[in-house]
Amino acid sequence: MAKRIRKTAAAWIIGIVFFVLVCKGLDFLFVTYDPWHRILFHSYYEQERIDNLFVGSSHVFCDVDPALLDSINGQQNFNLATPGQRWDDTYYLLKDALDRYDVGHVYLECYYMLMTEHEIWTGQGQEFTRVDYCRDPANYQYPWMITYEMHPSAETLAMQLHAADREHLPETIFPFVRYRANLFDENAIRNNIEEKTGDAYREYRYHTDLTEWDGTPWCQEYREKGFFYSDGILTDREKNILQTRDLGNYGIGKEDGTWLKKTIELCRARGVEIALFISPVYDVQLLSTEDYDRFLGELRDTAAGYGVPLYDFNLVREEVLPIKKGEYFMDAGHLNGAGAALFTPVLWRAVTSPEEETREWFYDSYKERLLAETPQIYGLYFQETDLSDLPYEDGSLRYMSRRYTIAANREDMKYRIARLPKNAADAEEPIWEAIEGNSFILPTGSDELIMIEGSCGDEKCGITVDIGVWN
Repeated sequence: MAKRIRKTAAAWIIGIVFFVLVCKGLDFLFVTYDPWHRILFHSYYEQERIDNLFVGSSHVFCDVDPALLDSINGQQNFNLATPGQRWDDTYYLLKDALDRYDVGHVYLECYYMLMTEHEIWTGQGQEFTRVDYCRDPANYQYPWMITYEMHPSAETLAMQLHAADREHLPETIFPFVRYRANLFDENAIRNNIEEKTGDAYREYRYHTDLTEWDGTPWCQEYREKGFFYSDGILTDREKNILQTRDLGNYGIGKEDGTWLKKTIELCRARGVEIALFISPVYDVQLLSTEDYDRFLGELRDTAAGYGVPLYDFNLVREEVLPIKKGEYFMDAGHLNGAGAALFTPVLWRAVTSPEEETREWFYDSYKERLLAETPQIYGLYFQETDLSDLPYEDGSLRYMSRRYTIAANREDMKYRIARLPKNAADAEEPIWEAIEGNSFILPTGSDELIMIEGSCGDEKCGITVDIGVWN
């Protein structure tokens, strides 16, 4: 009997080892690795000490330079930040970090996009449904990418269990299942193998040279301690954005808000100092929310309920941080290397200075900040309109036009616009047209430069926006 048990146990062990090896082989062949997560977690596990931990999404890793902070405060700083990081992921990542390192201070970035409700189109229900950010199926990918690079731990397992619904359980457990569409794609498999056997992969390096829409060269580079460096600047095309949140009607999601509170309570239970902050974004994005102050009020209530400081650098006075300029932004939502170099020292001064000193650095509301500045036009945001009866081949919705709204810091501004074709060699004098209110509609296929002039009393301002091409 004992011999039979040993043989059975050995067979099971061999079977499990064989199964794991097969899964790892399939992952190697099919899973397209993400350089950011791979380099980030390699750097994370190599740290001997972390004194100050910054947690959040790309608004952390683009905006906060840990190496610069090391030179400023003489401590060890680290960004445990991942693209689109959900608040349940933030909780488990932070829990993992507090178990591994003697972290003294935690700084949580609170980007509105990652914690507010929004509507998604459900193909099965053929309707729009209101969801929390962490329950949107489009965001299941974020914990998948994180756990693929994390070392096995209780937090890794918990993150996987919360990653998605039951329908997507195979993708959660077996990464290669997510890439089943490439099963017979020889080129995809070959490219994947070449990348994973290259020097950059083995040496945990990522640097790429790119070109803007207008031909301007720029680069991006992943650095140690969770810093994303870029020297790209905000282009005219990037001042035209899709409206993705309506904060006048939708606020912080119930589940997202719960995870935020659990994260704060985790720090309190571990005796770790905590502060909340919001990185600066270009104003066309904030204005597209149509009521940013409503969201900020909700977040302030949560922070006040726990006695936790909150610093919103979208409300900072220009004399403290003159950063709301295109040369400091990589795009409408993220700072570039120059912006991070400007922002990082001010962030550190804010979180380490007495509250009575920093209180004067910020306006009380976003609306107050806008009115304190001279009249400005920041760009355009749009909503898709005129839904077609014929969807795209993949089943996604097809729209026939867009309603563009002018993002400006005055509600009583009067506008006129001129549409310029980009293929005109010698443009004639622009033909100006006054518009009603602050919006206008263009049909599908438009690819133009839009000149906008606004007047508010005797003050005038203007901007040119490249709306790109879309179908």
